[in-house]
Amino acid sequence: MFFNNLPGDLLTDKILSENITNNKTCLVYQPFLGDVEDMEGLDIKSEKFEITDNEALILNGNVVIDFPDGILEAGKARVDRKNGTVEFRKKGDLFLKDYFFRASSGSFNKDKLSIALEDGETFLNNRGLIINFDSLKGNIDENITFNQVSMTSCSDKSNGWELIAESIVLNDQTMRGYAKKVKIKAFDRTVLRLPYIPFATSQDRMSGFLEPQLSFSSDGLDFMIPYYQVTSNKSDMTIALRNISDRGAGVEGNFRNIHGESNNLRNLDFFYFNKDKEYQNNYPNESSSRWAFGIKDTYGKKENFWIDIDWSKTSDSQVL
Repeated sequence: MFFNNLPGDLLTDKILSENITNNKTCLVYQPFLGDVEDMEGLDIKSEKFEITDNEALILNGNVVIDFPDGILEAGKARVDRKNGTVEFRKKGDLFLKDYFFRASSGSFNKDKLSIALEDGETFLNNRGLIINFDSLKGNIDENITFNQVSMTSCSDKSNGWELIAESIVLNDQTMRGYAKKVKIKAFDRTVLRLPYIPFATSQDRMSGFLEPQLSFSSDGLDFMIPYYQVTSNKSDMTIALRNISDRGAGVEGNFRNIHGESNNLRNLDFFYFNKDKEYQNNYPNESSSRWAFGIKDTYGKKENFWIDIDWSKTSDSQVL
């Protein structure tokens, strides 16, 4: 993944920090979730407050609400203790274990875990993804629907990848999500449009689209969109559409399978480009389709007798 210019606000505010020890994500979210553990309890701080006739609290100025497993910070808030709902304005930050939410206004129910926000962003800790949205609504433990969405990793949008969608739905129970009316951009240029795209919201072994991968070389922008499929409890495969600016479009894939009593690993890699524009210009009399595949496998038990296979074949000597 090509990373550049991490999101300044979330880093400057020390909500996120750079990760230099793990390549799964370049951001770390380790929130302080307060001291309140009693499910009926709240610890409330505010510069000013008043109590309404229906016993709701109106809070103004540096509002901090500590509730079990979370904290809400806002400029102004209204707390209805009877039903557990907090409404806020003047920007609010909601810290939960696996989510961070920031919005200009919204409401949150600490008992039912229902949420509704306007004009904000969220960080998905399980996948290291940042989502900007016009509005969202749903339940933290069930479904959350985002409307008018921009999603990326820790890359700066103008120097990385960005997924723009009409809506995104995340399901916390299945740890899956899907986006509708999708446009994928790389370096501020649209490279793909799709009506629908499913993806996993967890680092666990689950089928779904993975984050796009970007790199630069002498051949220009190299952009790849991988899809990961779990085929059994001992096998999986990854298929990726790939485009290299000066060469063209192609496909590559990988198949893995654990087999035998010793859990030997079988690994098959391949890629295929139907037409390599650069190769065709340099060698007009040769086929411009280029491909390569390789197989690695082991049979037997290493303490007794085994066979190692490491074999590959390519369309030409320069393809790699």
